[in-house]
Amino acid sequence: MSETDTRPEESDVYDTWFREQVEKGLKSVREEKMVTNEEVEAVFASRKESLRRMLKGKNREMQGQPLE
Repeated sequence: MSETDTRPEESDVYDTWFREQVEKGLKSVREEKMVTNEEVEAVFASRKESLRRMLKGKNREMQGQPLE
């Protein structure tokens, strides 16, 4: 059996897992427990800015110090 072939039992396990994930997603939509794209973008923009500030501060600390 080649690496690209899947065994029936592996396929069944994946199929079950996939269907459960889809059902969870549909349930979230029905219960309106979703996160909008705008909310996700805002969270990651905040994280990105925090990381930028942290790296900028680290860069300033390293200025003038020889590389080891």
